[in-house]
Amino acid sequence: MARRCNVCSHPAQAAIDAALLAGGSLRRVASQFANVSKDSLNRHLAHLPDETRAEVAIRADLSATSIASRLAESAEDARAARQFLLGQGRYREAARLADVEARALGTLADRLAVGDLSQVALAREEKALAAALRSMLVRVPQEAEGIVADLRLGGFHELADDLAEVAKKFTPNPMEVSA
Repeated sequence: MARRCNVCSHPAQAAIDAALLAGGSLRRVASQFANVSKDSLNRHLAHLPDETRAEVAIRADLSATSIASRLAESAEDARAARQFLLGQGRYREAARLADVEARALGTLADRLAVGDLSQVALAREEKALAAALRSMLVRVPQEAEGIVADLRLGGFHELADDLAEVAKKFTPNPMEVSA
């Protein structure tokens, strides 16, 4: 026999759902109501209609992109901490940190159905490309004119304008790029 949801059978279910829809974190909402845990809220969210779950995610800024971004930041922080610990010869602590971080990220990704982190990889690639392009423009600002023209042909006018502005900063005689 299936177990009844603690939140669905809770006398304050409407208030709990309202708190979730208002953007309250699971931990904060759980602390506001008797006999409600963060885990019971997770189970409750799992059987709610997709529209309601989506609304809770939006209000709590739990979009897949936001989660993926936060996961990436956490992973980068963990990597920096591990490198610090390794540099001090604290190998056991570094290994423990790596294991804890990997389990936490995996659990968070599974619970929130973040299965595709390709957008994070794409954003990192774009960031790296932009940095490389800026670096090149500092060294060879005259190349910007051709790149700006190619971007405009591709329909990326805003990006072309931004690049032209960057190039102006590093060009002795600021280039004139037609709009």
